[in-house]
Amino acid sequence: MKKLVAIVASHNEAAMLDDCLRSLEFCNEILVYNLRSDDNTTEIAHKHKNVTLQLHDRPELIEMLHREIVPKVHASFVLILDPDERIDPKLAQSIKQFIKEAPKDVGIAYAPTQYYFKHRPLVGTVWGGHNKRRLLLKPKGVEIRAKMSQAYTPKEGYKVAHLNRQAGAIHHYWSDSYVQLIKKHMRYLEHEGATRHRAGQRYSLVTLLLTAPRAFWHCYVSKNGYKDGINGLGLSLVYAWYETCAFGKLKQYNGRE
Repeated sequence: MKKLVAIVASHNEAAMLDDCLRSLEFCNEILVYNLRSDDNTTEIAHKHKNVTLQLHDRPELIEMLHREIVPKVHASFVLILDPDERIDPKLAQSIKQFIKEAPKDVGIAYAPTQYYFKHRPLVGTVWGGHNKRRLLLKPKGVEIRAKMSQAYTPKEGYKVAHLNRQAGAIHHYWSDSYVQLIKKHMRYLEHEGATRHRAGQRYSLVTLLLTAPRAFWHCYVSKNGYKDGINGLGLSLVYAWYETCAFGKLKQYNGRE
């Protein structure tokens, strides 16, 4: 029988964890990693069936935790979810059907994702609309690297599959405020220089000066951020700020070859 194991890592996110775990009760087992939280994460986790709770140090990047854990899981597929995400019932049924029928050479499966800002679904911006993200990993069919972009890739002989939009969605309650959003992205910035350098980007002052207007146009106009009203404008400005700061991080790598 094919087995599905969910992994959820939480650091002081108990307020969101309850709904997250409830949405995962269709899984055979849920592994909750408490990343040294000082809230009631432990109590919330123990409320739910099929949960195994582990205490773990908080990694610099969540990919580091997944790289350590996923290869050790004995399951047909591992489902990766964050505490601020939910699997809707329709997607839960689609996942169970997919696992029954999935070809043996599927290493990663992506699922539709709906982002929410201040508990409102995003229609536009780079986050809204018809987004997808990786959800299911086959432990023996995926390679996980400790980096922000392209961290999850299928091993040789394995492929990527996609659940379609009619299959349901991951609901990502991404951020409740701009302060929370900026704090989250400040943490990501620490790794952007190295990540972008490895991806082949190189620093130049001209490109840096053009980054903000290009990013804002892409988020607000090309990606229909204007359809989200004042939040679309605010999020597009945040995106322009982040892209500029992230590109600026490349300066420390300038001249290194």
